[in-house]
Amino acid sequence: MSRVAEPAIYRVGLLTVLDEFRLLSYIVRERGRLALDSTNSNSPSSEPQLKQILSSEQVRHVMRREPFTVALHSPVQEAVEGIKARPTNYALVVDGERLLGIFTERDYLDKIAGNGVSLKRPVDEFMTKEPRCIGPNDSILQALDLIVEGGYRHIPVVENHKLVGVLTALGIVKYIAELFPTEVYNLPPHLGQVMSQAEGG
Repeated sequence: MSRVAEPAIYRVGLLTVLDEFRLLSYIVRERGRLALDSTNSNSPSSEPQLKQILSSEQVRHVMRREPFTVALHSPVQEAVEGIKARPTNYALVVDGERLLGIFTERDYLDKIAGNGVSLKRPVDEFMTKEPRCIGPNDSILQALDLIVEGGYRHIPVVENHKLVGVLTALGIVKYIAELFPTEVYNLPPHLGQVMSQAEGG
């Protein structure tokens, strides 16, 4: 009796950062090919449908509406403790409702950890200023391109110069998985790999 292999990509709760980017990069890469193949009557119906849905669905329907924020000039320690207490790895730095920057685990590791930096120093000294943003009415496809091209895991969502949410790479992954569970769970362990037969066969 053959053993059905465990899905290698969509153990969504256990995705690593590398998994997220591999998957989203794969979708972007295949999206272009599928757009060209969409006129082919032999193309599986789910393929052009994916591009159509990502192009028409708005960011506001997938974003998190209450992102973790810290005020300008807050100590780094406040941002770090807030990140540890939540299932996130970012803190958006704001002045009222206006977004000024983003502080991530990457900023902490690159600029603070092991450098003898006091955690009492203001977070705005170490944040990434003027991060790339997207609007709530933009399409998920636009956000997907931005995430993959820039290597971002979190995209602040801004409307009329006010922070209204955050879109995450994992949020897009989960959204696609919910729409196309069969296609997702049948992806090969290594993206781009062609399977000789269905898993479990």
